[in-house]
Amino acid sequence: MKQVLLEHRLSMKSFLESFLDSKSEDFSSVNEWGSDVISRLKGFVLNGKLVRGCLVLMSAKMFSNSIYDEENALKAAAAIELVHSSLLIHDDIIDKDDLRRGSPAIHNQYEEYASKEGFKNHKHFGASFGICAGDIGFFMANELLSSINLPEHNKSALLKLFNSELCNVGLAEMQDINFEYLKDNVSEEDIINMYRFKTARYTFSLPMMMGAIIAGADENTVNKLGLIGEDLGIIFQIKDDELGIFSDEKTLGKSIGIDIKDNKKTVYCTLLMSDSNDSELKILKNIFGNKNITNEDIDTVRRIIIDKGIHEKISSRIKSLELEAITLIDMLNIDDNSRNILFKILKYNLDRTS
Repeated sequence: MKQVLLEHRLSMKSFLESFLDSKSEDFSSVNEWGSDVISRLKGFVLNGKLVRGCLVLMSAKMFSNSIYDEENALKAAAAIELVHSSLLIHDDIIDKDDLRRGSPAIHNQYEEYASKEGFKNHKHFGASFGICAGDIGFFMANELLSSINLPEHNKSALLKLFNSELCNVGLAEMQDINFEYLKDNVSEEDIINMYRFKTARYTFSLPMMMGAIIAGADENTVNKLGLIGEDLGIIFQIKDDELGIFSDEKTLGKSIGIDIKDNKKTVYCTLLMSDSNDSELKILKNIFGNKNITNEDIDTVRRIIIDKGIHEKISSRIKSLELEAITLIDMLNIDDNSRNILFKILKYNLDRTS
């Protein structure tokens, strides 16, 4: 997967930089915030991994045969990266996270500005400006997609897919927030469904489907990519849950146990709660949602997970998703090199440690 990113990341960054520079000039004619917001967005977007955009480019190239329309693919790739950054900006406001990618989050940057200016409610100012910055990113993304030169049927399919999938992300985010407030356990099926629309389809299905549509792939192929993306993304998210409990801060690059502190409803959490007896539940309910949990508390959760055989149950679910993805990849009408790329992405998600 890293090889796929390296192959396309440079062209992605160059295109995004050029596009955002042009918007800075346009926006500056409106007011003083035009160049300011673009400057902040530019640093934020270009500092990301650009995974989704690179997957668009990979897919467009994979299904283009001998004719690869790089300009259309780059526009679509840039659009999804702008949307991704905008969603992260809004997520940081929702989650009250002041850091992102090792730097102050966008709303925190504006909050610091307001504080220096002596504004009374600098937190509200920062959140308000962060929301506006995210909105601007969404609209620039739609501008890029609207400028893509495709046959009307393909362009209509691309726009419909893009907007409907992002509506689903919003609905899944609402579900995820609601889960945090629920005292009762949530079903594994509901959690997997939330993963499907918040992470899987948005991170893997949508970019690959967009690239295929731009390349002129048939509807059956596009739909298969959607299903492959679901399998890849659900595996990715479940592994993310596992690493958030069993990895270490140095390897993962972020604090361990955040999902436990925030009482996030993960597959690990729901299986753990449903399999525990009353005395274990009492212990777990004092840990999950506790902002002051200790390393000993996290070790307690780890021990109960191991004792209950939760790892084995989750491994079985992952194996089922892996086999389904392999079957679907084998059904695609692509060359061996392209097939191997998809298998490498699958393997990366299965084996990742950070």
